[in-house]
Amino acid sequence: MRFKKRYLLYELIPGHHHFEYNQIRSAVTNAIQEAHGDYGTAVLCHTLRVQVYNQETAIIMIRARFGQHHLVQSAVCFIKQIASKNVCFRALHIGGTIKSTERFLIKHHRQSLAPLLAHCKTKEERQKIQSAIRDSCSHEKKYIPSQKRGSFIADEIDEDDSDL
Repeated sequence: MRFKKRYLLYELIPGHHHFEYNQIRSAVTNAIQEAHGDYGTAVLCHTLRVQVYNQETAIIMIRARFGQHHLVQSAVCFIKQIASKNVCFRALHIGGTIKSTERFLIKHHRQSLAPLLAHCKTKEERQKIQSAIRDSCSHEKKYIPSQKRGSFIADEIDEDDSDL
């Protein structure tokens, strides 16, 4: 039997601090221990994982087991410090797969870049933001299937048959 997972996406506020994965994980597990006691810690000890932490964008993706992800959600609200630095977690998304969570993250980044165009002072700044938006669009395209499954195999077979 496979275990279903949920991917919780959070933004750290303020985002200028830099943390290690183990610091974030220990802060989350301590919050779960305080909020839900031994039960919460025991249920989530093997499945809780900080999947992604981007220091530049201050985005954190936490993986938890389906059903118990509500314990993580409620406990993360109580985290006020990580490594003696004041932080706040802002919930962005809950997804069933990494792919759906990454799709949301791409859309979120694109939406956060668009308002910056109005505040550009130089042409170079405007071009950088426009290229970042274009790059985010190209990253999203890789998740959209362009061919039916197995059609590339048929193309390879046809090429091999032409040599015979």
